[in-house]
Amino acid sequence: TIMEVFMNQINQGSIPNTGLPLALKPKQAAALIGVGHNAIYSLCHRADFPAIKVGSGYIIPTDALRNWLNEQSGKAG
Repeated sequence: TIMEVFMNQINQGSIPNTGLPLALKPKQAAALIGVGHNAIYSLCHRADFPAIKVGSGYIIPTDALRNWLNEQSGKAG
């Protein structure tokens, strides 16, 4: 999947960790990992997803998102 390719590139150092903001808005996170807006907002409501409620919206710390994706890829069967 696109997410696996992206994570492999980060882990191999092809995509440096610099250049991304400390936290992403849900639409930015969705575009980055290649999912739709509805999917990312659904994830924001999950207890295990690293979204932080700020006012009426969410932010997603970039490093926490990367770690969460790595954990999820390890669960795939």
